[in-house]
Amino acid sequence: MEESIDKESRDLKPFLSLKEMAQYLGMGYKAVWRLVLSGELPASKVGGIYRIRRNDAEAFLEQRKVARKVPERQLDNLDEKPFAGLYLGRAGINCSRCLRLIKTPEMVGGECQHPGCDAILCRSCWASENDRYCLEHKPSANIKLSEAQRRLNLGEISVIVTADQAYMREREFISRFDQHLGHHKSIRSPVDGSKIRVSSWESIHEECADGDKVTMRSDKHKVPAKTYPLNCWSVYHVGRQKGRGGFVIAAYAYSHLNTFDEDGFDTEPASRGELSWLLQNLLQQARDNHCLYIVGIGSPTGWDKDALKSISGETDERGFSDLNLAPCLVDLQQNKVIFNPHDVRLKDFIHMYSGQTDEEALAKAVQLVREKLAEKDPITLKETAQTTGMDKDIIRKAFLQLEAGGDFTVVDMGKTDMAISRH
Repeated sequence: MEESIDKESRDLKPFLSLKEMAQYLGMGYKAVWRLVLSGELPASKVGGIYRIRRNDAEAFLEQRKVARKVPERQLDNLDEKPFAGLYLGRAGINCSRCLRLIKTPEMVGGECQHPGCDAILCRSCWASENDRYCLEHKPSANIKLSEAQRRLNLGEISVIVTADQAYMREREFISRFDQHLGHHKSIRSPVDGSKIRVSSWESIHEECADGDKVTMRSDKHKVPAKTYPLNCWSVYHVGRQKGRGGFVIAAYAYSHLNTFDEDGFDTEPASRGELSWLLQNLLQQARDNHCLYIVGIGSPTGWDKDALKSISGETDERGFSDLNLAPCLVDLQQNKVIFNPHDVRLKDFIHMYSGQTDEEALAKAVQLVREKLAEKDPITLKETAQTTGMDKDIIRKAFLQLEAGGDFTVVDMGKTDMAISRH
């Protein structure tokens, strides 16, 4: 009884407070406040309190009235009172794609694009420009893949990567990284340049997927039922004492898991916005652990141009630089590693993220040494590493392999250098 009296007295008032306006519109208080601040909803400020004329409130609704039919299957949940042209009901309605509850018109993205269907989609589902359909009219995976192939042939998209391909690229990327790192008995600290001996890489290793620890090593020889990417981590905590200090070197595979799970393929390179989110999380981890993070982030579909520029510093943009984080991007589609060339902390680690096997890297090093010797004879390990950017261990192996062939001589020049020349 008291509630009905309050409602009646409010309906007779010529002015409404923000709270009363929110109740009148069925919106949140903050949403009404933002409309007032933006000027979309006229209001007067008297004594520090906003007041909205009832006539302005009704005009506001009238201007935003949209003719919209609600699917019959959703009518059972509707109230009699319209809101901005869309009937939402007392408890709201559900998105016809993800079934998320839609409480306000601001949460509505649009209608199903199937001819004759007016089922409502939330803003999150509507964000996918190529798949704005309800569950009933959602295209099959084969139809989506055929459409993506057509767009690829027309040059509208640059890549199609299936879930199987993404899974294989992810596993190869992580395995290659583990293999490269495991060949080192010691590693130079990117923090102070000191040499750190590692007796067991396994003892400082941690492997995760989707942020949760998993024991994937025991399952490496099992064939999974579905080969979908997992967004795997491979993390090594080097020189850490009592949980702090030292540095972390890690490889992280990043895929659009929801897209692969729903469609079975992906056509979108990872974006700069996604990279910013990843870097923020990594920075927070590095600061919480009080150590430097060296991280290679691999994407099976590659990276867009803006993401690459933000890391490498091409054109007029500065490359990424931070005291606690030294990242590089790995394009697993084109087997490329992108990093800030001015970040010297990365120079000893870049080769660990490359798409080459050890045998391929050694063959390339042998060829480069031959070419350098054709220009200058003799050459040293240090200058070869500086001019080619290759890892010193790989160049040392190339020197020794050429010497074993009988046409070259290698001479030690102290503990850290050697020279090679033709006979």
